[in-house]
Amino acid sequence: MAEVWTDNASGWITRSARSAQRRLKTRLRQTLAVAMVLILGTLGMTMSPRAQAADPPSYAGTVTKEVDPVQSSGYTAPNTFQTGSLVRYRLTFACSSNVSSCGVGTFTDVLDPALQYNSIIFPTASAGGGPVPTFTNQTSGQTVKFTIGTAANPWPDGNTFEVVLVARVRGNYTGGTVPNQGSISVIKDGVAGPTNVSQTVDIVVPTPVKTWSLDKTANRTSVGPAASCATRSTSPRPTRPRVSWRSAA
Repeated sequence: MAEVWTDNASGWITRSARSAQRRLKTRLRQTLAVAMVLILGTLGMTMSPRAQAADPPSYAGTVTKEVDPVQSSGYTAPNTFQTGSLVRYRLTFACSSNVSSCGVGTFTDVLDPALQYNSIIFPTASAGGGPVPTFTNQTSGQTVKFTIGTAANPWPDGNTFEVVLVARVRGNYTGGTVPNQGSISVIKDGVAGPTNVSQTVDIVVPTPVKTWSLDKTANRTSVGPAASCATRSTSPRPTRPRVSWRSAA
């Protein structure tokens, strides 16, 4: 069958070649349309606010913990405490922020069962002479907790200060190593910053030993009128042992 020639803008072309040309153009347009949809979809996912990861907060609180060099009786340097003695921990806090404050900080410290909460000594001045934030003690039982700053008076940037946490070694503790660790978290305008944990501070409590003592005294007796000196006698009062506890040196 002979080819039929038709007039074309670029010259004469056969009818079958013209049909093939039209099919090629149609496929090309379809391919371009699919490619545009994919490109726009990818751009939409990339530019969508939901797809973008939020920038981390630029503020954080830090805390370091150590055995305070000032201690009461029952302490032997560097970290030995007798049962019943007080233990003073020094906490050093700092606020690092690029937006003027750290908001409100919260310190948390769950005491070991061998320790009993005694008190917290808050500072009256900060390092460098900056303002002292407001402290609110929320301690309950074994959980030592207090906040630093308020929404109206936030913890200022660059602020550094020290707090002393005082605990007591329980008298019935049988001895061993007692660890302690605390953490500080911050929140500003409803957005929580990172939580930083202090190093673990260990104290050593020697095993207590029993100390026995014995008291013995004479019991004075009275002599009636009819009794003679020959019948006068004294008898010792029953004795009792006295027991006390002390930690082994």
